[in-house]
Amino acid sequence: GQQVVISADRIAVFFERLKGINARILFGGQNIGLYGYMIFLFLLVIIADIIFVRNFSKEARIAIYGVLIIYFGMPLLGALIPWVDFNNTTKRGVFKMFPLFVLYLRNSPVLARMSAAISAFEFPVYEAKTAPVVKQPVFSRKKKRR
Repeated sequence: GQQVVISADRIAVFFERLKGINARILFGGQNIGLYGYMIFLFLLVIIADIIFVRNFSKEARIAIYGVLIIYFGMPLLGALIPWVDFNNTTKRGVFKMFPLFVLYLRNSPVLARMSAAISAFEFPVYEAKTAPVVKQPVFSRKKKRR
């Protein structure tokens, strides 16, 4: 087989592609028109989870791993395989992160707590107040002797 040699120019291509993903796809260009505010919502929620909760469920960790694999894997593929072009393949690959964003948001502890607080506000649980128990005298059926 053929050996894959990682040279300095391939590493430079990796970082150039990573910069391109950030500058042109995720945070610049037409990102709001194409993707809406989903990227910013995901980043806001994951930062809030890191700051306030620091505890992720298994499903949330899997979604984060998937996002990181796509985020670093697409530039790596572009650096290693020359015919993986930026405009088509990388854009399509980055678009595969959006279901993982939604999966993470579904399992976010901060959003789960906010949802529980909203539900508690909308549907409050009232405790039934009972009247104090008054002890009644006990009467027996036996006749008293005089």
